[in-house]
Amino acid sequence: MSWTKKQKLTERDMQVPELLGDYRMLTTSQLQRLLYPSLQKAQTRLLRLFQSGLVRRFAYPVLLREGGKGEYVYHLKKRSNTVLTALRHLLQLNDVRIAFKLACGKSD
Repeated sequence: MSWTKKQKLTERDMQVPELLGDYRMLTTSQLQRLLYPSLQKAQTRLLRLFQSGLVRRFAYPVLLREGGKGEYVYHLKKRSNTVLTALRHLLQLNDVRIAFKLACGKSD
């Protein structure tokens, strides 16, 4: 499944790979506590990130949350971490370029 115009990547969604880069692995409930207002919202957004290939996951039934259901554990592909680092660098570089452009008064 690829992202469509109706399925925009949100600020919150962009934080998931960053957190996974820092923590290496996080469960659905851990990501929910860090980012999402509800478990259902976390499950929906994380499923889309998984289906799009931005994150990986595996079921870990030993970790039981309320209701006795197992958890998914999310992690990055090695390549995803490299892409995330490159993306972060590019966006920071673009901020500098925009600042210079605005400081010089150019609007092209």
